[in-house]
Amino acid sequence: MTSKVVEKYYRPHPWVYGVSGLFFLMAGILLFLPKFDQWVMEKRIAAATEAQLNETVEDPAIATLEKEAQSYEVWLQKEPKNERALRGLIDAQLQLGNISGAVAPLDTLAQLNQNNDDYAILLGQVKQKAKDYEGAAAEFKKILFVDATHTKALQGMVDLMLEQNRPEGAIGLLQQTLKDMGKPKADQTIEIDPEKVTSIQLMLGQVYVDQERNTEAIAIYDQAASINKTDFRPVLAKAMVLKNQGKDTQAKPLFTTAVTLAPAKYRDQIKEMAVFDQTELEVIEAAEETLVAPSTDAE
Repeated sequence: MTSKVVEKYYRPHPWVYGVSGLFFLMAGILLFLPKFDQWVMEKRIAAATEAQLNETVEDPAIATLEKEAQSYEVWLQKEPKNERALRGLIDAQLQLGNISGAVAPLDTLAQLNQNNDDYAILLGQVKQKAKDYEGAAAEFKKILFVDATHTKALQGMVDLMLEQNRPEGAIGLLQQTLKDMGKPKADQTIEIDPEKVTSIQLMLGQVYVDQERNTEAIAIYDQAASINKTDFRPVLAKAMVLKNQGKDTQAKPLFTTAVTLAPAKYRDQIKEMAVFDQTELEVIEAAEETLVAPSTDAE
């Protein structure tokens, strides 16, 4: 179970739910909102997909939304680059379930904001929902050509490959990315970002879990934990895999470690995922109080 506190950071893709929303929690700590409200827009994309599946459902608000869309289209005829009108049209089309109708204005918006990759990411997601897989891949690849380790573009490609039933392609992409990370290009040196490495390892681990390749998933989580010892996510990931395998005894100490390493705002969610009994929870909570108690040396 995940809370709205985490949900505001990242919308999970359908395949993410393979381990009780685990990747939803882990990815949410890494990815950031763009300058416009990406979370709302992504919600609209998800809702639009549902609307397409329920086309016979009539809603009195539909007529209002259609009028809004028409008004924005008229506005854009006069000011084709007006970002407020573009966002309004995109939002109206997605609420109507017209995913294809959102592509063109979002494409324009992305071209107007080429320094913000989040627009291109959203464009790729919309094209994917519209079943334009080549177009979606092109948007993600455009970003990855510049930065092969761009986490959200990688996530977009992985999600796209999995929707196309290409898990080996997704695994190969992530493995190659990890292999190439840190390799100098020409005479340049590259500083390795341990947070980014961990996040890509977690993506790979989640694909393994999704494919029921739990041994490989645990191996990559162990590797991630050994590289980034202060990050709770690989520890939690391994704990969830063990829990889903019914290995509660092995999972419990990992959950405890994850709670200890995690920022305070995520600890309650980890406890909800865990297999602690009441006594164990009381011990952990007492330890947390000790961790946050004010130091007498501070003064």
